[in-house]
Amino acid sequence: MAFGFFKKKETHADRVFYNGHIYTMDLDVPWVDAVAVKDGKIMAVGSYEQMDELFGDDTDHVDLNSKYMFPGFIDIHHSPVMQMMESNYSMNEEEEQEAEEEEAKNIFASLEHAEIYEYLQDEDDEEEFEAEPEEGANLTDDDAEIVLEVEDGEEFDPDDETEYYLDNSEFTEKVAEAIAGLADHGYTTVLNLATPNEIENEFTDSLIEMYTEGELKQRFWGSLYVNRPVPARLIKEVLSMRRTKCVEVNDMIRNEVLHVLLDTPSGRIFPQSDLNDMLAECSDRGFILFIEAVDHDDLMKAYNAVEYVRNKGYKNNILIISDENITDEEYAELSHPDSAYTVWRSDVMGRSFFEGNIKNAEDAIEHLTMFAAEVLGADDELGSIEKGKYADFVAFRENILEMRPSEFGKLFSDMTVVNGEIVHDVEAENDEYMLNMVLYGRS
Repeated sequence: MAFGFFKKKETHADRVFYNGHIYTMDLDVPWVDAVAVKDGKIMAVGSYEQMDELFGDDTDHVDLNSKYMFPGFIDIHHSPVMQMMESNYSMNEEEEQEAEEEEAKNIFASLEHAEIYEYLQDEDDEEEFEAEPEEGANLTDDDAEIVLEVEDGEEFDPDDETEYYLDNSEFTEKVAEAIAGLADHGYTTVLNLATPNEIENEFTDSLIEMYTEGELKQRFWGSLYVNRPVPARLIKEVLSMRRTKCVEVNDMIRNEVLHVLLDTPSGRIFPQSDLNDMLAECSDRGFILFIEAVDHDDLMKAYNAVEYVRNKGYKNNILIISDENITDEEYAELSHPDSAYTVWRSDVMGRSFFEGNIKNAEDAIEHLTMFAAEVLGADDELGSIEKGKYADFVAFRENILEMRPSEFGKLFSDMTVVNGEIVHDVEAENDEYMLNMVLYGRS
């Protein structure tokens, strides 16, 4: 006898969105009128009338009222943390100088002082800093100590802490303010770039707090920002710690991106061998690599590093960002020329990019969804409305496929959905506002 122990598991949807024009980005089924969601992921896509067996007593039915729904937008370029800092704090000349001095004390404004000091003083890791000599300065034992000095020669104080431009008690509140508008514009995933490590850590802590309290409205991908040579194993360990820190947040917060700035014109020499070692160490753990190359030599250095990584058999996502171009001859010499994306350096997601490089709304939507998901190495999770992917959507009253790409920067969504949860709904928010007005008027 089975005694009911093998009762069929319930497969009812948690929520179904119906009566909409749903643009899936799936070429086989580009338009549907309904999508069912369970446990934060897409359970079914298709006709509402054919989903009866997925509906249970607790299934929430959301009428889109003929709105146009698309996969959630993915922002792969803006830095909400730095925008928050800029909008909430303005430095005078003396404060700017102090900030620069603080950055100089910290290897690249991206790692905790105490951790760096302890790591570089560890005799067991001395071999990590050996490298073949070439132009510039390689990471030798002596260089490990030089890195710890301030640019004017003043000794590094491991007990020193970089000052935040915002009071820590206000930080989470400022983070909430800074990202509040992202859901309004339909962004469900955001990549945060070029943020100093200590501020990035504080930002991540704030996001985790918001997630715990049920107030986080986007997925966030953090990045470790490097603009000068640092021991490869240290970088891998810091990224590994960040990844572990975000394990219990249901993929809402990730820290899996290494963002490397190659800027030879600034005087910061990044030897090829050090770059190769750093990228190989991170590729070994499957981290995503963003390499920003300022001049032509930097671009070739980036491509050579990618070649080094690919020859070792690593297949992680690598993005080279540069305004420069390599010649056909240089391109032909590369054994893995198509193994990394090369995109515009500073405006790939900005208004100028949409105005100058994207010619129609369909391409703009693809860039905000499928292309961005591929860049993040998450095209099996995000970027389209398909069974098994995360239930991240954005809905508009008008059909944005009929708009000009230059108008996308002015878009405001009617509804934004993350993990199957409605995190922004204009109609519901307006109803709540009117109710509060009525109640306030009666009191």
